[in-house]
Amino acid sequence: MKQGVIAACLLILLSLGAWAAGSTVSLAPSAGEAAAYGINIPFTASAHTGRYRFEIYDGGSASGAPLASYGEARLTPGARVNLYLPFSYDPVAPHTYTLRVQALPEPGREGLDRPGEQAKPFTTGTIPTCGSGAQHAVSAGGFLAGDGTAASPFIVATPEQLDHVRLHLSEHFLQVRDIDLQGQGFTPIGVFSGVYDGGGYVVRNLTVNTAQEFAALFGQLSGAAIQNLGIENYAIYSSYLYGRGAPLAGSSASGGLSTISRCYADTGTVTANDDAGGLVAYTNMAITDCYAVGGTLRSTRNGGHRTGGIATSSNYGSSMTRCFAVPSSMSYHAPNQSDGTGGLVGMTASSFESCYWMTGRGANYAVGQSSANPAGTTAFSSLSSFNSFDTMQGFDPAVWRVGEEHLVLRVFDH
Repeated sequence: MKQGVIAACLLILLSLGAWAAGSTVSLAPSAGEAAAYGINIPFTASAHTGRYRFEIYDGGSASGAPLASYGEARLTPGARVNLYLPFSYDPVAPHTYTLRVQALPEPGREGLDRPGEQAKPFTTGTIPTCGSGAQHAVSAGGFLAGDGTAASPFIVATPEQLDHVRLHLSEHFLQVRDIDLQGQGFTPIGVFSGVYDGGGYVVRNLTVNTAQEFAALFGQLSGAAIQNLGIENYAIYSSYLYGRGAPLAGSSASGGLSTISRCYADTGTVTANDDAGGLVAYTNMAITDCYAVGGTLRSTRNGGHRTGGIATSSNYGSSMTRCFAVPSSMSYHAPNQSDGTGGLVGMTASSFESCYWMTGRGANYAVGQSSANPAGTTAFSSLSSFNSFDTMQGFDPAVWRVGEEHLVLRVFDH
């Protein structure tokens, strides 16, 4: 008896919206790295089978080992669906891959139907997903994955794409690689009201030299969320008369409480006339599971305001939970510099829970201008105290782990 070959129809799409002709079916990868984004395939199943296998290969043919495979998918014979395949395609530049689809006979029909197979090359990274025109071009940092929603954030992988965030201030973002800004000056992003998830990756060699009031990666936040992001080897300077500087965020604008969680700053300098903070400056924020270490923080104007190991000041409604600060040094240009220098915060109206700071780095109190050590704050004189769950009480071992010198966040373990 002659066997019939099972055939199916597919079309590769890279946009992440659902295909109007059918429901969306998401497949989990059985091999290959889990992905935060992927491709959509409008797919028409054969009328003879609902059994399929999908694989993605590097290059223009289905040869070698697949980059990702998705096991056996069960679909309704004859159905038109939108298949979503999680797949970390190159978010930086155009790249060609090949999708291989195998149609398998239904149980009991192995002698009647032969498996069918189709391989189709496709190229990613040719059309930005964030808009049209020169300002959104790939060369201008236009995003090549995601649509800026919570379900499909824009994917950030290059210095140009990080800079492009400023054109989409209310959207959602996910960083998927470490980003090195060596040799590049950076203009603060703001006013940012979206969600930026660092994905457990780092921005290195951030240099901000500005005459603006707020000097930081994000100049101002307004009801924003920043999470899972590290800043390493930074140089922050504001020449503005009342300038405020910090590695991560300079200030809170009106628009609601911002949140910062599972973030850190490590090694650098902040110099500003008014406020210099180890992680953030003037805040209306809830800061949770964060730390700042190795910063040289200087408020330089005579009569300037404050310096703080984590923040320079925090407004009513702000909070700090499970945070610690170990700066290299802090200084405040005033007759009594310790008055405006806080181990955690220069001036505060916020609450604290399980927060720790290092003595001998320029501060006499957790909160400088009020000369206070509020409930929920603890000072240590030894660096080793910051590297033990016995002393860092309240810190969750599921979020933190012991590091070389101090506790570190597990989200950065890749």
